Amino acid sequence: MSMAGLGRMADAWRERVRGVMAERVAPRWRALEARERRVIMGGAVLLLPVMLVFGVFLPLHDANQRLRRELPALQAQAEEAERLARLVARGGRKAAGGDVLSAVERLAREAGVRERLTRIQPLPGGDGRSLMLAFRDMPYPALPRFVQRLVEAGVGLVEMRVQRAGAPGRVHARLVVRGS
Repeated sequence: MSMAGLGRMADAWRERVRGVMAERVAPRWRALEARERRVIMGGAVLLLPVMLVFGVFLPLHDANQRLRRELPALQAQAEEAERLARLVARGGRKAAGGDVLSAVERLAREAGVRERLTRIQPLPGGDGRSLMLAFRDMPYPALPRFVQRLVEAGVGLVEMRVQRAGAPGRVHARLVVRGS
């Protein structure tokens, strides 16, 4: 629709509102006593601040309070992620030998995420030391804890992709790990 068309439409609505005001509202307003008119005008004047308080300021205040309550948990998650990133960058300790697959299985059970582990696939050319792990609908806080256990056990994290799952606080993750 063109600007001229919108202008004509706005003019039509203004005329319609003026007609309703002239036909219905104006006669009722004139029929009111002066005291009743003052009460209605006072109510109309008070309506704007009430609408601002309940429609703008209180919802903003509630959102601010909610964010303040969530901030410490988010800061703790960020600190945990930074600590884990430093651990991964250092490479953790060296694995005490053994099979990478069995180490990953054991660590997943210990971390309580084995039921979310939907796929373990050895990667070609890795001599059985590189694995792709897929997790579905995993609680986010469990993911960094599991990765930390992997790195501490000497299983290196080569790649990690995380995708938000449908439910809040849940993720789908794909990890590529390599034993030493």
